[in-house]
Amino acid sequence: MAVGSGLAAQLMIGEEVTYGVPVAPTRATDLVNENLKLKVERILANGLRAGRLLRTSQQWMPGKRSAAGDINVEVANVGFGLWLKHMFGSIVTTGSAGVFQHTAKPADLGGKSLVVQIGRPAIGGTVQPFTYTGAKFAAWELSLKAGEIAKLKVSVIAQNEMTGRSVADGVSTSGSPTYTSATAGFAASDVGFAISGTNIPASTTIVSVTNATTVTMSANATASGTTLAATIGVALAAATYPATSVPLTFVSGYLTVAGTQVDVDSVMLKGLNGLQAARFMVRNAPTPKEPLQDNWRDYTGQFVADFTDLTLYNRYTGGAEASLVLNLLGGVISGANSFSLTITCNVRFDGDTTAVAGPQMLDQPVSFACVASGATDDTAITAVYQTSDAAP
Repeated sequence: MAVGSGLAAQLMIGEEVTYGVPVAPTRATDLVNENLKLKVERILANGLRAGRLLRTSQQWMPGKRSAAGDINVEVANVGFGLWLKHMFGSIVTTGSAGVFQHTAKPADLGGKSLVVQIGRPAIGGTVQPFTYTGAKFAAWELSLKAGEIAKLKVSVIAQNEMTGRSVADGVSTSGSPTYTSATAGFAASDVGFAISGTNIPASTTIVSVTNATTVTMSANATASGTTLAATIGVALAAATYPATSVPLTFVSGYLTVAGTQVDVDSVMLKGLNGLQAARFMVRNAPTPKEPLQDNWRDYTGQFVADFTDLTLYNRYTGGAEASLVLNLLGGVISGANSFSLTITCNVRFDGDTTAVAGPQMLDQPVSFACVASGATDDTAITAVYQTSDAAP
């Protein structure tokens, strides 16, 4: 019997070629939890009808359609490069012989988007695919605490949410964009959904719905046929997890400031990508256009150390900048090469002052912000992920 609980849930991602055009997700990642949600606004008419105290069924319409929410995962020694690319904007891969370095730097996120698919199990055991197209990371938070695994939270903004359903009675006509199915139950919400199957070209979407049985596709059918199998939306992807995947933990993690290791109880680094999310326009679609950056990119964080002396505090009060390096190690790849994630920052220190809270030892919370010390943005922050993955 299939498991009808969150134990059967899955998370898959894949890179889109064109913003908002779904592709089959191929990268499986262990999922801690998520709260991605579709939002469909309602447009209410204000016209008065004689004697009516309430709006009628003819006085409202579906409006703007988009999706957003958070995903929480644990950082692993493999499979994390694609996440870094879409957190920062660019990634360059070097290395060979099973040891590769993926270097992520701040860059324009325009033209870069993901398909994010959450498999949500129904009580009866069927895992239903919820696929989010045009997904971008508006913000992210990487955190590590003594005794725990490194964690990543990404705040996703997406163009649309697609579910997935299949039919076996599709009808296509060669050279025509019209597709019919007596059982599909097409609805206005299917506009923009992927449609795939026999005689349907790859990356085809539904551009309009004529009625419950007929749609117009974005491409012409390649041949005529009846009783055709087709998928409307995106089918549930098969999740295959890397055999060598293990989480990165505090055990082999360390933080340095100006080259000196600082023992910390916890460290957190945040990225805010400055994306304008709600780019709705008057056009033949209820979904937004691609979010673009229209505000500063911010990278900030905080770590908590023992209060040992005034060194860290003086960096705050004196307005000094320094290098800050967070390094996570994850075991040997081969020879002297280890799995690792190394984030190097140039930071200013924004506080705080230690305080007496009782009889316990005092700690030193230190807030910081990444600032570019040179002619390029990567002098503020760069992440290097060393792994056995040849591709990010």
